[in-house]
Amino acid sequence: MKPSVIWKLLLLFCITAAFCNGCWDKKEFNQLAIAQTIAIDYEDGQYQLTIQLLMPNAAEETISSEQMWVIDGQGDSVGDALEQISFCAPREIYLEHLDIVLLGQGLLEHDMGQGLEFLMKQHVLRRRTSLLAVEGRAGDILQAKPDLADVDIFYLSNLLRDQKRRVKGSSTIINDYYLAMNDTVPGAVVIPRIVAKGEKELCLDGGALVCQKELAGWVDQQWLTSYHWITGGREIYTLPLEQTQQRAVTLDIHKKRCQWELLSAEPLRVRANLQGSIYIVENDTLAETLPLQQIEQLNRQVEAQVKQQLTEQIQKDFKQVQQQGCDVLRLGRWLYAWHPELVRGRDWPQLFGELEIEVNLETEIELYELK
Repeated sequence: MKPSVIWKLLLLFCITAAFCNGCWDKKEFNQLAIAQTIAIDYEDGQYQLTIQLLMPNAAEETISSEQMWVIDGQGDSVGDALEQISFCAPREIYLEHLDIVLLGQGLLEHDMGQGLEFLMKQHVLRRRTSLLAVEGRAGDILQAKPDLADVDIFYLSNLLRDQKRRVKGSSTIINDYYLAMNDTVPGAVVIPRIVAKGEKELCLDGGALVCQKELAGWVDQQWLTSYHWITGGREIYTLPLEQTQQRAVTLDIHKKRCQWELLSAEPLRVRANLQGSIYIVENDTLAETLPLQQIEQLNRQVEAQVKQQLTEQIQKDFKQVQQQGCDVLRLGRWLYAWHPELVRGRDWPQLFGELEIEVNLETEIELYELK
C-alpha cells in the first residue's frame, strides 16, 4: 500500500473518531453516592449540611436500609460544608437526583436564599425538587432514632404525595420559591412543615410562611384551610357546630375558585370571591330517622353556620398575613397585572398591610340526602 494511501486512511480515521460519541468520563452506577435528600441548617454562623446518600449495589436490584448513609458537615458556606462531606463520603457524591431539601429553622430565620443559592448555581435543584420546613434542626429528621419511621426519599415522597392528593398544590417546589422571590411585587411562599408525631411516625402539620427569603411565622393546619380556599383542592375538615342537633360534622371541602375583585382605589379595598362545595363525611345525627321537614331545616341551619364560621376564620387568617406583611395570597401579583397604577412605585409591604380585604364565601353544601 502506498504511503499516501496510508496517510489518507489515518486522516480519515482521525476525523471519524473526532465525531464519534463516547463516554470518556462515564462512571458506573455503583461507583456513585447518590444524594436524594439534603437538610440545611444554620447555627453559630456556620452552615450545617446533612445528606442522605444512596449507595447502589450492582449485584442487587432492590434497595435496603443498609445502602442508605447519612453524612454531615459544616462550613462558612454551603459549598464549604459540601466539600467537607465529600472528603468523608466513600464514593463521589452525585447531586443531580436531589428530590427533597429540608430547611431548618435557623436557616429560615437567617436567610433562606443564602442556603439555596449554592445549590441553584450548581443546577442540582430541579423544577420538581420539593421543599420542607422543620421547626428546629432539619438534620435531626434525617438522623432520626431507629424507632422513628424510616426517613428516606420514598417515605418523604409518599407524605407529600398523600398531602397533594387531598389538597392541590400543597407540596412546595423550588420553582414556586424562585417565582415568589423574584416577582415584580415581592411575594411569599408557604412551605409544608414536617414534624415527628410521637416516637414512630413523621407527618406534615401546617407550614412556614417565608417572605423576602426569611421566616415570617409558623401556621397550623387550621390556617391552611383558609389558604387552600385560595389555592384550590380538596380537604377533610372537622367543624364544631352550635345551636344544632349535633356536636360536630366532618366535611369534605372542595375549593373551586378564588376571584379577586377591586372595590375601590382610595382607600384600596378588594374582595375575595370564594367558591366551593362542602359534603358531609361524618355526623352525630342519623338524618334518616328525622322527618323530611326537619332534615331540610337542619340542612339550612348547618349551612348558615358553616358559612359563618369559615368566613370568620378566613377573614382572621387574612388579617394575620397582612400584619406579617406576608403576601402568600398572591394579591400583589393580581393587582400588578390588572391594576398596575395602584401599586407601581409604592411600598407594597406597607400597602398590603393597610388595604381592606373582604370575603364573600359561596358554597354548595350537601349535608344530608333527602329521600
